[in-house]
Amino acid sequence: MRLFLSILFAISIIHGSSAKSWPQIQRSTDFRSAKRDLANHLPDLAIPRIQKIIANSQPDQRALSELLTLLGEAQVRAGQPNQALRTLDARSLRQFSPAHLWRNYALQSLGRYRDAIAELQKIDRSSLIEPATLEISSLMAATGQPEKALEKLSPLLSSTTPSIKNAATLQTIAIDLESPPFESAKTLLPQLPQNHPTEIALKNYLQGTLFLAQNNPSSAIPTFQQILNNSKSSENIPAPIFHEANLALADSHTLNNDKKSAVKHLLSLLNNDLAQPQIEPIFRRLRIWINDSTAPLMKEQLSSWTKLITSTSSNQNHLPGSDASTASSNSNLPATPLQLNALELLATLNLKSKNPESQTTGRLQIANLLILDSPDSPRLPRALLELGLYNLEKKRLKRALHQFNALLETTASPTTKSYAKALAGKTLYALKKPDEASNAFLEAQKLARQARAEQLRFASSINAGISLLSSTNPSRLDTITSNLESPKAQSFLILERGLYLSSQNNPSARDLLNRFLTDFPSNPRAPEAQLALAENYLNSAPTDKTIATSVLQSLTFDPKTQPKLEARRILALLTLNQGISPANQFVKNLPNHQLTPRILFQTGQTLRRKGEVGTAYATFEQFIQAYPNSPLTDAARYLSAVSALATGTQNATNDAAARFRELSKKNGPLGIEASIALTSLLIDNQQQEQALLDIPTLLLKSDLKSSDRARLLTLATNAQSQLQQFDQALQTTEKTLKIPNLPPHHLNHTHFLRGQIFEKLDQPTPALQSYLQIIDTHLAPENPTPNAWKWFHKASFEGALPLLQSQKRHRAAHLLAKRISKTHSPRAKEARELASKIKKTHRILPPQKPKTTTE
Repeated sequence: MRLFLSILFAISIIHGSSAKSWPQIQRSTDFRSAKRDLANHLPDLAIPRIQKIIANSQPDQRALSELLTLLGEAQVRAGQPNQALRTLDARSLRQFSPAHLWRNYALQSLGRYRDAIAELQKIDRSSLIEPATLEISSLMAATGQPEKALEKLSPLLSSTTPSIKNAATLQTIAIDLESPPFESAKTLLPQLPQNHPTEIALKNYLQGTLFLAQNNPSSAIPTFQQILNNSKSSENIPAPIFHEANLALADSHTLNNDKKSAVKHLLSLLNNDLAQPQIEPIFRRLRIWINDSTAPLMKEQLSSWTKLITSTSSNQNHLPGSDASTASSNSNLPATPLQLNALELLATLNLKSKNPESQTTGRLQIANLLILDSPDSPRLPRALLELGLYNLEKKRLKRALHQFNALLETTASPTTKSYAKALAGKTLYALKKPDEASNAFLEAQKLARQARAEQLRFASSINAGISLLSSTNPSRLDTITSNLESPKAQSFLILERGLYLSSQNNPSARDLLNRFLTDFPSNPRAPEAQLALAENYLNSAPTDKTIATSVLQSLTFDPKTQPKLEARRILALLTLNQGISPANQFVKNLPNHQLTPRILFQTGQTLRRKGEVGTAYATFEQFIQAYPNSPLTDAARYLSAVSALATGTQNATNDAAARFRELSKKNGPLGIEASIALTSLLIDNQQQEQALLDIPTLLLKSDLKSSDRARLLTLATNAQSQLQQFDQALQTTEKTLKIPNLPPHHLNHTHFLRGQIFEKLDQPTPALQSYLQIIDTHLAPENPTPNAWKWFHKASFEGALPLLQSQKRHRAAHLLAKRISKTHSPRAKEARELASKIKKTHRILPPQKPKTTTE
């Protein structure tokens, strides 16, 4: 093209004397034919005619400028913007205003709006300045500069050229309708001409749009309906106004909380015009407006459009990204855009259905779509995305990952690809691959940067770090945090890291949370960080209840706007035996909150720790009534019974027995615990025979632990002893001692019971042996537990020492007391005093040494 223009320029110089003028060329047959082709929207026919005129007519300078500009115009109209730019770049056109105008249109078609504005600003022909200014304002509005656009339009509102004035008025109204308070639109709308149906329809459309922007659907609906009703009786209303009014009417119905009418209108519109030019905007709305009331309407109509193109067979298994292995089409005709859009939407509806058969149908429909649609269709990425989301929800993680990755191979937009890559990261995280998930999120961040999707970019960068919260590679997480561009993103990740570690009761969370609070004290989430810090001081070693109490008492959360945080604060206070009043208030005001059952349960626990057993009992009963299906309800039943017993009243004791019976019928630890507690209660209530009848059945339970078996046998021993069945009681203790790996507590308890039984059978020697078994063997000398001391003391002060004294074996009693006094026993002083008392009372002298031969 450049060579062609250069040759023409050279020819015009050589033959300047015979060059044709612009009026001469305008009268030529070829020129008139070219103009007619352009008028008939046939620019591809006009282009060779104009090139022929330039090559053969030897035009003068002005004629050449006009012809080259006309050639550039034809190329722009023919969809050849790059060729048009080369044509209009001729040196002779550098100061030619019409050429700048058409260079602007070529640049616009290439998306180079700022360059287009620069071209328009070069126009200096007076007749083109106002049209150029109008075009500049339009481009400024399109590039997100509405204020500058309105500045350009302002002088054009007073133009003496009616067409310019009207166009400027319309454009000002259109820009003003983008944001309230719409003052310019309200002022300028009455000034629009209404000389023929087109102008009337346009004014009504803008008035309806104003009503819509003002959130006034009751006025917008009749306005758009009037336009559509008039369109039936007049052919002068332009198609764009008709189509936009249909969309606006549907939007007005949704704004009026009537999605059903909106969907009905759009489906009817499509049904009446199967080649509807606004098919993409219509289906975009239908995809958004799916709900329980609209889905049946859509399914019925969509099925009628797709039934001719969908079928299944067993000979197709090559679907990219599809998890359905059978799909084909029985139609020899290519599917129409309406059918393909309907198929995509119908598949989405079926995937979102709760019916498994519908879900299977949806997967097959997407498989059909992948076969029928063109590879560069925008429907394919959406279909793969829906299929991936469906499989992600169903926990079919590998399939979901396959579909998200397949989407990346399509011609989807960078935004869609970024979203798909982020979902792939989420899937990898669910597959417990945190490092791969983090890499996927970082790739999603790069794609989002290309798409200028700032919110998605921010979320992806944060998720790249969050994926590594549970990773064993903290240095990589540090790198990601430091590479975050905004302090806001860094603060978010530091906080999330601290919150995660705090939730794991990891004390290293404290440094991160304190860092966040120091670096970002005014961050809105600072109170949440303080709460997590207090929880960490309560739940991880080294604990510090003083710091936790101080932080918790300084915090306040509004239960209406931050119920979960307030619930956590209350639970932390309850751990400190505080917060009963706010807990009761929370339960009263928010009975259905997810943490309310736990708060009520913990309130009962706190009351028990404070010794308020009666109120605790009432609280657990309240819990049982309010949350019968909670996982904590059985625990509440058990603690209700325990609290009731502690009150000491007969009614409460009866209630406790009833709760124990309820639990004893259930499997699991609480069922066994309740059974043991009920057995103990029967014995305490002098119902030993019943207890002895129940215990053998309980001992047959397969899930009984050794410690529980020992407890049941101990209860049987006590019951038999109380019934003076001493021989049977001894046999029971022997069964207890045969339990493998019996814990020391149960071992010591059993030996003590044996000693007591032998005493009642008047068998002091085996009784003493049983007591000494505890004293000599089962006491750890270094650091015995309180439980071990308990049985040591019982065996000593309630068993062996009284027995020895009753048998008048005072010297042995004295030696045993001295031995006990030399231990670290909490009762060593008492033993020392007893040894001294025995010595004085019974005049016990030190043993004499035997005499030697010499003596």
